Amino acid sequence: MNFTDISVIIIFIIFILSGYIINFARGEKPENIQYTKDKKSLLWFRILVPVGLVLSEIFYFSGFGVFANSTILIIIGWIFVVLGLITRWFAVLTLGKEFNVSLTIIKNHELKTKGIYKYIRHPSYTALLVYYLGLAIIMQNIFSFIVLIILPLTAVINRIKIEEDMLLEYFKEDYTKYCKKTKKLLPLIY
Repeated sequence: MNFTDISVIIIFIIFILSGYIINFARGEKPENIQYTKDKKSLLWFRILVPVGLVLSEIFYFSGFGVFANSTILIIIGWIFVVLGLITRWFAVLTLGKEFNVSLTIIKNHELKTKGIYKYIRHPSYTALLVYYLGLAIIMQNIFSFIVLIILPLTAVINRIKIEEDMLLEYFKEDYTKYCKKTKKLLPLIY
């Protein structure tokens, strides 16, 4: 087992633990939920993202599709992973009680527009995509790269559409104004 193999295993474990904490250990008490929307997007998210992770591991450890063996790519990948994880947790903690994996509006819900939310509306999703990109770079396997980008991106884009419809319905003109000042995932781009 080499450094890359160990990195991939460690990151896999970190992603699983982080995903578990975000998806299952945190949750709003039902009595605080004022409005909820679309459980199917969460189901698709919980299917596509882990499937992407598992398939990437299978491709990586099979050795089929390897395109490089570069230490610099491993370092770059680790930078993406760490920055993505830090950003995701920062975004989740910034939302505080407003964060919930279900598309939910709680009582006294406030629209966050400060900090990282001043630039992008969905920093948690951006961060998830960044750390999956980091893992894809570390793996240096074309098939792992494809599934780690396409499956989570598909889940994120689907979820953003539904989430933004819900937020627009609840926050109305405030959300419309906020959308005009920010981008969905990438500052100044998208």
